[in-house]
Amino acid sequence: MSENSQNMSKLQQEVLSKYSQLAESLHRLDVTVKQLNQSARETKENSNNVSAEEILEEMRQIETKIGLIGTLFKGSVYSFILQRKNEFNLMNNSSSIHTSNNNNNQNNIINKGDNGDSFMKRGSKYY
Repeated sequence: MSENSQNMSKLQQEVLSKYSQLAESLHRLDVTVKQLNQSARETKENSNNVSAEEILEEMRQIETKIGLIGTLFKGSVYSFILQRKNEFNLMNNSSSIHTSNNNNNQNNIINKGDNGDSFMKRGSKYY
């Protein structure tokens, strides 16, 4: 063996070393895959024999429930957004009504004097 290693170049020795490491890794991988397959078989034997049709039916029921939940969620979000929009509009309307009432009161005061005569008019040159 030492005679062979002396005849090989350093690069050849490194390549053989890498191949040896690769072979060991593949062997460990093979053992792991076999263990996984064995445990999968044992699990399958121990579990109830459920057909693909039964699993598919359960998945359809779950899908229907998820769709219903999604629809209800979207409706709730839409309702919440409309509620906020209505509250915002009511706040703006009440503030504009309040402002409008104040402006009307001010106009009434400006347009009528103490004796009720109309002596001040908005938009006129003289007050």
